[in-house]
Amino acid sequence: LKTYDAVKTSFWFTPCLILLGTLFTCALLLSIDLYSDLHRTHWLHFLYHSDPDIIRSLLTTIASSVMTVVSITFSITIVALTNASSQFGPRLIRNFMEDISTQVVLGVFISLFVYCLILTRMTDNFAEPAFLPGLSIAGAAMMTLFGILLLIYFIHHVAQNLQSDHIIDNVYSELQNSIEKIFDQQKEKES
Repeated sequence: LKTYDAVKTSFWFTPCLILLGTLFTCALLLSIDLYSDLHRTHWLHFLYHSDPDIIRSLLTTIASSVMTVVSITFSITIVALTNASSQFGPRLIRNFMEDISTQVVLGVFISLFVYCLILTRMTDNFAEPAFLPGLSIAGAAMMTLFGILLLIYFIHHVAQNLQSDHIIDNVYSELQNSIEKIFDQQKEKES
């Protein structure tokens, strides 16, 4: 139970799983771009005919913007949590770390950053006219749009979780779950 609790409240496990999934997706999309003839498909023409310098600058812009947004968002969130925890107790920070949506948001943004870095590294091969990973670049664009929506959700979620009625409701629910677990364990020992 202690190991499960440590994994559940860590900022490492869920983001690392998301990062591994993103690395697998990146490798899959790059291999599809490299070994398929999608660049010859007429209706996908817009994905595969672009300037490599523009693609490189787009990917570096996405990567730097993502890290800036993540650092500012989480810094502001920590300041808000610190102020709220001084009123409601330090348990609030643990609830924030335990929240799966916080871990998913962090994992998605780190994954987007790493994805763009990998594609930027692959831009050395963009000079060859035969290789432009259009599908992989479209994946970066889709992940960026998803990241923007996720950021809006995260800000709303944190603002909602810092309201006093929500904090009190969470404390009540945790107390009820703890009492039920204790009574269940006591019943098992008695029987």
